[in-house]
Amino acid sequence: KVPNLTNFTIDIAVGVRNKTTALNDVYKIWVTDSLGSFAMPAYHRTLGIATVNLMYKQASLPDTYTVGTANMSSQSSKNYGSWLSTAAQVATMDSIGYKISPQSSDIRLVTLTEGKKDNNSSSLWLYSPADVLLANPAVSGQTDFVLPTSGNSRTTLFDTYSGTTLFDSVKTADLLALPTPANKSIEVIKDGVYIFQTQDQKKGLIKINSTSVSTSIVGIGSTTGQNVNVSVKVLN
Repeated sequence: KVPNLTNFTIDIAVGVRNKTTALNDVYKIWVTDSLGSFAMPAYHRTLGIATVNLMYKQASLPDTYTVGTANMSSQSSKNYGSWLSTAAQVATMDSIGYKISPQSSDIRLVTLTEGKKDNNSSSLWLYSPADVLLANPAVSGQTDFVLPTSGNSRTTLFDTYSGTTLFDSVKTADLLALPTPANKSIEVIKDGVYIFQTQDQKKGLIKINSTSVSTSIVGIGSTTGQNVNVSVKVLN
């Protein structure tokens, strides 16, 4: 427990590795004024996110990146969350978590037909959470996207990755060299790799490892929810 936010000391024990190869460990610390989750780093945050980078051998670049894998679902699935957080750790959020802290989410997975919401579609899109209204017109037989009431959703930009370095081999220099994407949504397919840039100007790559039909929410137009497994690499 932090006594105040102006003068405090936190002692954290970490293991210091002794390796002959260049390695580093990244620790992220943030302080909240209530219960919170590192999957929702903006929720009740009062300080942070502070990044501590322990480098055991001088690296060629000071920047580091976060790696993670997660399962996501479309708006008509009840298997996993539809929102992805990349700021502190790679983790999904469901509608309850998103309403609590929409500013913690960077990416949303949706199913669309011709760019408009369609719960019965298998066409998968990554969408900027702040701009999902563009795909959310009033359509007969379709329920609305769940949107936050606070108006604090974040804007993320996307593009197709066309680099020659395979996703598994991408390192810091490759992420730093990514071009700036320009689209607020992008259609995705299995094995596709896509560039994204968060509202904090942090670039990353997201790979669609697999897709599958999900267990669907009961309701009008909610019959073919979709699941995806994704891998993410994003600069800290």
